Amino acid sequence: MFSFVYSDRIPPGGKFYYLVPETDVFIESYQSKAALETLVRQHYAVNKREPPANLMALMEDYMCRSMPEGTCKGSDDGRPVTTRPLTFFKVVEKLEVFFRGRPALITTEEAEKRSAICFSCDQNWPGMCVSCNGLKQLAFRMARGRKVVKEAWMGVCRKVGMPLNAALFVKDPSAFGNLEAYPQHCWVRKGTK
Repeated sequence: MFSFVYSDRIPPGGKFYYLVPETDVFIESYQSKAALETLVRQHYAVNKREPPANLMALMEDYMCRSMPEGTCKGSDDGRPVTTRPLTFFKVVEKLEVFFRGRPALITTEEAEKRSAICFSCDQNWPGMCVSCNGLKQLAFRMARGRKVVKEAWMGVCRKVGMPLNAALFVKDPSAFGNLEAYPQHCWVRKGTK
């Protein structure tokens, strides 16, 4: 399992988060790990489930798997590690290069439909700090000032490799590469609509 190198510091992105595996619900807190733990325990209670005895360790491990190198310590226990190959700088570079060509965009109404699919997709990586160093603002500029209602829940798409806040608005998803590589439920596979 992974854990924070400095457990008393706020991680990159300024928030603590956890995906409850039993219910597939993503919970976050901007206050502290303890506040997140309280929210997660409340979630377990509301769903009449017993939280794991090592809940805090599981929460740290989950967050560490999407943190920049050097933030965490520990070893992989065989579960997938999402800390690479996507890095903050790769995401910024892909976003800037892709939108340099000024691709055609869709309406906000169409993007809202897409965001509903991304909201519950396991490729939506909310752990990638979209609020760090202006990434969210850059995505907003690339989408030419457009936003979706669930913007706060849109992270970086692990398949597209860029913030969903921008990718949702691209009219022609074939520009994202091999459409067969995307999950069956993904709007990218369905073409231009």
